[in-house]
Amino acid sequence: MSAIYGHILFAGAGLCLILCCLALCCCIVKKKKKNGGGGGDGDYTTKPGQKSGNALSNTSSKDSHLLRKGALGIPLLVEDLVGYLETRGMDTNGLFRESGKAELVEDILDGYEAGKPKDLSRVDDVHAVAVALKTYYKKRLPQPFLDVEFAGEYLRHKDVRPAAARVRAQRGVIDRMPKSKVDELRHLLNFLHNVAQHKAKNKMDARNLAIVFGPALFQSAFIVEIGRAHV
Repeated sequence: MSAIYGHILFAGAGLCLILCCLALCCCIVKKKKKNGGGGGDGDYTTKPGQKSGNALSNTSSKDSHLLRKGALGIPLLVEDLVGYLETRGMDTNGLFRESGKAELVEDILDGYEAGKPKDLSRVDDVHAVAVALKTYYKKRLPQPFLDVEFAGEYLRHKDVRPAAARVRAQRGVIDRMPKSKVDELRHLLNFLHNVAQHKAKNKMDARNLAIVFGPALFQSAFIVEIGRAHV
């Protein structure tokens, strides 16, 4: 997965933020392998007194439907859309870059918000499903999936040397993330890594994916500001 990092490093100040997400995924995978697939620190359990990243107690009814968990313990919308794209969209040219039918994108998102998910087996517009996934993170969540505090704290350690000390410091930031958010991010980034492996056909390499999902995961507003401060 390290091949994806270099491309993102040169994608510009704002897009440096997506690097922290990919590094997070790498750390999780390595830790999980080291621990034999679970247990210990690899579980990333929520600390005492810490709020869950997707806690529903402070959300509206429609947001509660939008964040409703699926079988994998992540939002059903993310689980379904990623599953659809893994099955039908990996070799689609311009995945995430091309526009789908706008009304279908809204129909998909509105269905999950209303607690009545659309039957994706009847959807034949791969681009609409891809756009729905990135729009969910960029516009439909009540707050950014990854916030400015996480970004700032993570990037604050990017120049720490030696590398082992940097990894320890950044892992400390990761360990304070709620397990629910880590699980969702890991699922998304594993999927994006797989998309990049099909770049010969879909034309979406690491840099292109960073351009799409950097602003989406951080909801754009503070990307340039934080990027300038830490790059």
